[in-house]
Order: sequence, then structure tokens, then C-alpha cells
Amino acid sequence: MSISEPENIKILIIEDDPVTSLAVTKVLEKTGHIVIQANNGREGLNAYTEHKPNLVIVDAMMPVMNGYDTIKAIRNLEHRHSLPLIMLTALDDIDSINKAFEFGATDFVTKPINWSLLTQRIKYALRSSQIEKQFRKTQSQLIYAQRLAKLGYWEWDAKLDK
Repeated sequence: MSISEPENIKILIIEDDPVTSLAVTKVLEKTGHIVIQANNGREGLNAYTEHKPNLVIVDAMMPVMNGYDTIKAIRNLEHRHSLPLIMLTALDDIDSINKAFEFGATDFVTKPINWSLLTQRIKYALRSSQIEKQFRKTQSQLIYAQRLAKLGYWEWDAKLDK
């Protein structure tokens, strides 16, 4: 998967409103993404575990398990730490937005959905995730090479002369 043109991207939509879920699905399928749907947080957790999506869109207010708890549970399950989680919410007050980020959301989109904004945020989140994965891989390779060569590293602060 390249950074500029992701292929076979799986996006999980966890949304209890069938109209919103269908609309988001249609928009994402038009852009070539594979879409998995879940109707609530519990179903979403099961779908996350089964399908290992590249990005998750979660509605904030749902029965059974709300979006905040769903995001927190996914963050506890995932080991990649670079998985983009986008909160979809009709709540646009600062407390709801802060809560979404506190629970582990990467970004948020308010309802009614601005479709251009949603697709751009998805592109950005996927690109950022890919860059982070590449960084982690490169960092791991560097650590391995340093250990293999028995090299260390040091940092020097010019202002403090240390």
C-alpha cells in the first residue's frame, strides 16, 4: 500500500442509524474502499476483531455501547496504535469533542455530514497512519542495526552545550 494511493482499504462503520450507515457506505464504496458495517458498539468490536480494518468510523450516540466506550475498547484491543478512529457525532460542543479525543479518537466529523470533508479527513487519517507505520518500521530497523553493530547514539543541545 502506497502512501498516496491506498488500495483494498477496509473501513468499519459503527452506526446505529441505517440511513446514515448506508449513505456513508455508498460514498466510501465510490472511492474504492471496502466497507464493513456494524449497528452498535458491541457488534463493532466483533467486526473489528474479525476484519482488522484500516480505519474505523464510530457514531457517538448508540444503544448497547456508545461510541466513546467503543473507541476506548478498540484502543485497548489494538496493538498498532496507528489505527485511525473517526468519531461521527451530532454533538458539536467542545466537551463532546474533547471527550472523543480523550477516549482515543483520531478525528471527528459532525452531523449533518459534509461529504467532501469526511472523504478528505479519511484520506488524511489513512495517510497519517501509513506514515506512522513506516516511521515505526524504520525506527525498529535502526534500533536493530545499532544493536547488531553495537552502536549507541547521543543527542547534543547546542543551546545548553550538552
